[in-house]
Amino acid sequence: MKKNLVPPILRKAIEDGAFPGCVASYGSLNSNFTLEAQGFLEQEKKSEVTQNTIYDLASLTKVIATTGLAMVLHSEGRFETQQPVDTWIKEFQSEDKQSIELRHLLAHASGLPAWKKLWGSKKSREELIQVVIHTPLENPPATRTRYSDLGAILLGECLTQIGQTPLATLAWEKVFAPLDMRETYFRPPPREFFRVAPTEFDKPYRNKLIQGEVHDENAHALGGVAGHAGLFSTALDLSLFAQEILKSFRGQSPLIRKSTMELFSKRAGIIPRSSRALGWDTPSGRSSAGNLFSRTHSIGHTGFTGTSIWIDYDKEIFGILLTNRVHPTRANRKISQVRRDFYDAVYKSCV
Repeated sequence: MKKNLVPPILRKAIEDGAFPGCVASYGSLNSNFTLEAQGFLEQEKKSEVTQNTIYDLASLTKVIATTGLAMVLHSEGRFETQQPVDTWIKEFQSEDKQSIELRHLLAHASGLPAWKKLWGSKKSREELIQVVIHTPLENPPATRTRYSDLGAILLGECLTQIGQTPLATLAWEKVFAPLDMRETYFRPPPREFFRVAPTEFDKPYRNKLIQGEVHDENAHALGGVAGHAGLFSTALDLSLFAQEILKSFRGQSPLIRKSTMELFSKRAGIIPRSSRALGWDTPSGRSSAGNLFSRTHSIGHTGFTGTSIWIDYDKEIFGILLTNRVHPTRANRKISQVRRDFYDAVYKSCV
């Protein structure tokens, strides 16, 4: 590895108040990756971040758990991207939804709204899933890219039906356990709460500082397990996942076939000029991946709590940045520039 340009970027971000602390991981397929822990768990600077700090991944759940599962099941011949959603969700047999396919959910092209408030009611998980299922479309399928938590929630339900196993258990059995990701899970056990980075002080819903339970209100209302959010992990575990992705592009992964990885990583092409691949995003415009990761051979995603992952499979490098930028409030938006600077520094340090 060349001169390491990453630590100064992280130190400056903490000094500027972008987040209280962070853990970063970066490296290549052919070398040991670097783990960098800096700062504190909380704004009050009581507990230092370590390499073993657990973070709420927020929407990284969509690629690590949900898309990860879809890729593994596709590699096993059990998940077909062009299969109609109504194969698994019968209510989608209605006239306006029957043309929606699993690939539309993956590429955020289903026509579903971005979000709908599920929390704050006394409905059960099953009742809330029905609310999502019966949510009217904003536009016809395959006519617009609309990043949708609702679509990811329904994709998680389809995976549950395909695997005949609850989502959290299925993700553990098919993705996390085979990769030895032993500290990746929905609903962290209470014994680990002390090393989970706190997120926001939730005034409107739970009226407390959130630590050890999912930050996303809808995921919490769904019991902490959902296709769009709810996963917790460490930078080490995510590094194992990223390296497996790189192995799959070489045809060296026992979990994910090369042909599956190639299918999921290329832009879906459903909506012209959309950056969305199947589950993954690709760099476009002022991307969180910065200016140096390949525009045509990189995949990644971000999470609302301040998390991100980008993998450049041309240069065979990856970068992971885990922060709790929403602590103690989500009003802090400084993470955007930090991400771009971080991934540029990763590239310069690894290539």
